[in-house]
Amino acid sequence: IPTPKVTGKYHLVWMGVETLAEYRRRGYAKAVVSGTTEALLSRELVPVYNHAVWNIASRNTANSLGYKLYGETLRWQY
Repeated sequence: IPTPKVTGKYHLVWMGVETLAEYRRRGYAKAVVSGTTEALLSRELVPVYNHAVWNIASRNTANSLGYKLYGETLRWQY
């Protein structure tokens, strides 16, 4: 996603979505992410979609909306 032309700076907004098991595979996550993405872009903000590496469904949602893999993060929790 290009840098907003007005300021030349990135204004990133991190997002993700969780769906209760009984409501999965109905397109709800895609609808929410799509609407949120459009709203952020209209405000010259850069949406960044975040999901767990092992969450294939979430990755597919992001891919279907045109998001591209930027990087992966390894986190440790104690």
